[in-house]
Amino acid sequence: MRIYDKNKKNSIKWKRGRMNFGLKSITFPNLQNVNALKSNFSLLYLLLTNFLFHFNQ
Repeated sequence: MRIYDKNKKNSIKWKRGRMNFGLKSITFPNLQNVNALKSNFSLLYLLLTNFLFHFNQ
């Protein structure tokens, strides 16, 4: 949603603040999500390798 004010300066400042807030809110949780995905993937990989190892024996 874009809000257009009669004063263009106010709308530009609002858009800049909104964009900065969006970037901050997007970047930090994404780093945590990437770490969580890496840990979950490694756990799944270990479970799969253990299952295949036992299945082969």
